Amino acid sequence: MVQRRGAGVWAVAWVVWGLAACNAPRPEAKPSGEGSGAPGLNLYRLVVAGRVGAPPPKLVVANGGGDDDSGRIAPDGNWFAFRTHRAGPAEIWIARKDGTGARRLAAGMEEMGAPSWSPDAKWVVFHARKSGVLRLFAASPSAPGLREIPTPPTPSRQPVFSRDGKSIYFTQQAAGGGAQVARVGFDGQGYAVVREAATEAEESGSDGVTLYYSSGPSSGIFGVPLAGGKPKQVTPLGGDRQWALSREALFVLDAEQKAVVRIDLKTGHQSTAFVLPATFRLPATGRALDVSADETWYLLPLDDGAAAGQPK
Repeated sequence: MVQRRGAGVWAVAWVVWGLAACNAPRPEAKPSGEGSGAPGLNLYRLVVAGRVGAPPPKLVVANGGGDDDSGRIAPDGNWFAFRTHRAGPAEIWIARKDGTGARRLAAGMEEMGAPSWSPDAKWVVFHARKSGVLRLFAASPSAPGLREIPTPPTPSRQPVFSRDGKSIYFTQQAAGGGAQVARVGFDGQGYAVVREAATEAEESGSDGVTLYYSSGPSSGIFGVPLAGGKPKQVTPLGGDRQWALSREALFVLDAEQKAVVRIDLKTGHQSTAFVLPATFRLPATGRALDVSADETWYLLPLDDGAAAGQPK
């Protein structure tokens, strides 16, 4: 079984934040196209459909003068959420998969980042700083306001829903230093530490019986059965923010080969999904790639400053 610690029930009531920024007019961003965006990181959509040497990625949403990163594709593949600095401080936005309809989802808090969708695509969770501490929040694309997800009073970041949508995994500062992965119900109940010396955890997309996680910038990716057992390194490639899950596979950055590798979760077979574009740049703090559940398209942050001959 998972390691449990401090399993007391946290406050059931959610704090609803009626932030004015969430009710403000929602400007539309530039939709997809063949050209480059503003200098800095822009999100691009790459359609691969299982083959190497795919057409060049298309600009899916232009950053408006500030970096866009941390793109996360909704489970149905029709929308994506992302972090943007187009207005200065980080904000959370959403857009359709072709880049149209881009609009602000949440703003007005410090260090907003790491958006992730619920399985039914009704919620986006993310972290933000409140009273000097990183906390977890949820926003709905169909309703204004924010809800805080109660967690212990230690920094919490990188939230990801469980496969059944009832719980949220997140990275938390451990009492003795370092990081650990914890879980809490979306209703704020049932807090438990599930993995020590780990970060950025997510359940497998096909069966939800394995928890995958990293433990540092170049740690590789590990998997551990949720029902109990020893962790196993799935691949030495990648680390924090450098991997993504589809229903059937793990996708991870191979920095040396400048490619994204696909690892079948059932067979362990590895293959090159695609070669990274020359302008790919790992964001300083944001997620580096995401893949749709059916593996038909990807989101990548590409550096259009580098494309224009500007320094990375």
